[in-house]
Amino acid sequence: MDHWVTTMPEIPDFLNHLPVEPRRKLPVPFTNIITESGEPDFTTIDAQKTVECALLRLCGVCGKKLSYWIAFLGGPQSAESRAYLDPPMHEECARAAVKLCPFIAMPSMARRKTPLTRDSTYPEGWTADRPEVFVLYITRKFKCRVPHHDSVIFLPAPASRIEVLEETRSQ
Repeated sequence: MDHWVTTMPEIPDFLNHLPVEPRRKLPVPFTNIITESGEPDFTTIDAQKTVECALLRLCGVCGKKLSYWIAFLGGPQSAESRAYLDPPMHEECARAAVKLCPFIAMPSMARRKTPLTRDSTYPEGWTADRPEVFVLYITRKFKCRVPHHDSVIFLPAPASRIEVLEETRSQ
């Protein structure tokens, strides 16, 4: 059994309002799809909620209003190109995701696919592969581009701070 599973961190108080997936006891991020049967699908982002995050300046993890500083979480390529598919977050929500999301927390974790997972979610040139390391990109503002109906590309302003998260580095 993986060390992460046996030592899974507690859900921070600021995420207690989110629904919890009963099997793994993980909080369901605001932008993840909830199926018609009420089950969360961690592999698929709800395009409508992503648009809400863009228009209303909401955190993609907790769904609450973003403050002055915002964080983007992704690989080095996203930081370099200043383009992200996941919405901005509060820095504390991004740091919680680094600990709670198996795909981020466990370098050996491959992205799972479900019947809801759509390849069209990724614009041309983007990949679902896990980056070698995750990078926290802190800024104040962002713009958006909507290349097609089921994706939003977030384009952050220049970073005030960029942090390579060594604990996420693939071995």
